[in-house]
Amino acid sequence: MGGAFDWDDGDPFAKSTFGGDGIRLFEELFTEPHPLFSKEDFGLVLEGLAGDMILEIRKYGVNQLLNTGTERLLNYFYDKYAIEVPKLDEQNSSIRHNEIAFSVADSASDQSRALLGTRYTIRVPFAGDVRFFNSQPPVTGLAEPPVANLEASALIFNYDQLTHDTDALSASYEKDLASVKQYLGLLAEETGEFNSKIRSFVAAEIQVRRKKLLNDQGVAASLGIRLESAGFPSTYAAPEVQRKPRIVRPKASTDPYVPEPELELAEYENILGIIRATSLVIERNPSTFAESTEPEIRDHFLVQLNGHYRGEATGETFNAHGKADILIRSGGKNIFIAEVKFWDGAKSITDALVQLLTRYTAWRDSKIALIILNRRRDFSAVLGQVPSAIEACKNVLRRFEIPHETDFRYLLRHPDDPNKELLLTVMCFEVPQRKRLSS
Repeated sequence: MGGAFDWDDGDPFAKSTFGGDGIRLFEELFTEPHPLFSKEDFGLVLEGLAGDMILEIRKYGVNQLLNTGTERLLNYFYDKYAIEVPKLDEQNSSIRHNEIAFSVADSASDQSRALLGTRYTIRVPFAGDVRFFNSQPPVTGLAEPPVANLEASALIFNYDQLTHDTDALSASYEKDLASVKQYLGLLAEETGEFNSKIRSFVAAEIQVRRKKLLNDQGVAASLGIRLESAGFPSTYAAPEVQRKPRIVRPKASTDPYVPEPELELAEYENILGIIRATSLVIERNPSTFAESTEPEIRDHFLVQLNGHYRGEATGETFNAHGKADILIRSGGKNIFIAEVKFWDGAKSITDALVQLLTRYTAWRDSKIALIILNRRRDFSAVLGQVPSAIEACKNVLRRFEIPHETDFRYLLRHPDDPNKELLLTVMCFEVPQRKRLSS
C-alpha cells in the first residue's frame, strides 16, 4: 500500500502504537479546542491496527483457530478492524450562544477594559471513527486545519463576536466545514486501500499460524505418547469497537482439533478438468448421448474419472452413492462429492443443493460440484439464471470468479455447522438431443 502505510513495509506488529487489543484513545480528546488533523501520522494509525490484528491472531485460542471456518474468521477480523471514515451529520447540527467578556486594550490609557461579547457554539454530529480527526494525512502543503473541540461523536466549533455579524459567522463556519471535508477526503483514500487488504492480510497470517500449529501437533504425535488436552479458554466477546455494535468472536469448539482429510485445490481442479473434457465428448456425439439418462451420463463421467484415479497410492477411489452422485472417499469420509442434474428451471439447482448439503456428510475444506446438463436449448438463458438460483441459498458466503464461462464457484457454509466451509463449483454443459427431421 502506498502513501501512509505499506502492508509489505516490514513488520507492522513491531511498529504498533496501539498495543494489546489496541483501540487507542487520545487522552486529550475532550479538553480544550485544538487544531484537528495534526496530532499523529495516519500511517502510524494504520500500522498500529495491522499490528493489533497480528497480535490477536497470535493470541487466538489454538483449537478455536483450528475449529473456526476461515470465512467466519475473515468476517470477524474485517468487522473489527476495518475503519470507517467519519460522515458529518450537518442536518442535525445545533447552535447555542452565551455571553462572554473580552479584554480589550485601550490605546489612550494603556489599560484594558472589559467588553461584553457573544460566543456562538456549533455542534456537528458525525458517525465514524473519532481517531481520524487527530490524524495527519500523507499530503503536504495543505491549509491550516480548523480548530475545534472533539467529542466521541461530534465536532464543537466556537466563534466569538463583539458585533452581530451573521455573514462573518456563516463564512467562518462554512470554511471550517469545507476544510474538515477536505482532510477527511484525503484520509478516505488511504482508508479504502487499507480496508480492501484486511482479508488477504489476515488470511495469510492465519494460514501461517495454522500451519505452525498443525506442525507442532504432528511433531508431538510422532513420539507415540498420549497427547494431553490443554485447557483452553472458552470463546469470549471481543473488546467493544467504538464505531460499531459489540463484535464477538465466532463460536467454535475448544475440543482438540482433529485434521480432516483434504482434497488439495490443484487436484480438485484436475477432477473438474476431466469432467469438462468428458462433457466435450458428450456434446460432440449426439447420436450416442441424445437419449441418455442422468445415471447413464453420470456413469460416463465415472468411467473417465476412474481411469485417472483408480489405484492411487492414497487409496482414493470413486464410487456412486445413490442416483447421479459421484464421490471420493478417504479415511471413511467424503472429500469430493458431485451431483448430476438435468436443467429443469431454477428449482433443479435448489433441489440439488439441498441434496448436496443434507444427504452427504461434508467435512472441513470439502470440495463439491454440481453438474447441470441442459437439453432445453437456449443455453445462454440457462446460464443467466444459474447465479441467482445459487445465491438464493442462505448458506452461500461469497462468489469467486473463475476463468470458465459456463462455471460458477461459491463458498458455502454447512447447514449443521457454520465452521465447516464447502467449495462448490457449478458446471453447466449442453447435452445434445436427437434432431427431428421435417416431413
